[in-house]
Amino acid sequence: MVLLELNGTLSCRSVVEAKSLEDVLLYLDYWQPDVVVVEEFRLYPWVAKSLGWDSMRPSQIIGAIKAWVSRCGHEVELVEQPASVRKPAQAHTRKMEKSPMFRGKPHARDALRHAVWYTLHRCPKKVMEAGW
Repeated sequence: MVLLELNGTLSCRSVVEAKSLEDVLLYLDYWQPDVVVVEEFRLYPWVAKSLGWDSMRPSQIIGAIKAWVSRCGHEVELVEQPASVRKPAQAHTRKMEKSPMFRGKPHARDALRHAVWYTLHRCPKKVMEAGW
């Protein structure tokens, strides 16, 4: 999980690799974000067989995040993105990813890519004003 702030500049405020569903919800409660960007969960047919008896933890976490957002009413926007945005987004996140905050946190790097991709496409004028 990452918390980005776009206020004059685009900056990464916090980086976390949540260890449990409870951690995810605690961070959301603490951060109180305006927008939550998640990677869509898709069970591809060629992967389905290998996931037999799997608890599908990612889909459970995404479901909990969706429930958290719906509890907030219209105050929080939920954005789902395909996994495919990670690769093109990496061109925009390389500098940030070199920060020690991301060392050993591959899932946080993916979260950063999703958040930056959203920001670049939803708020391009603000991002340009911030010097990106």
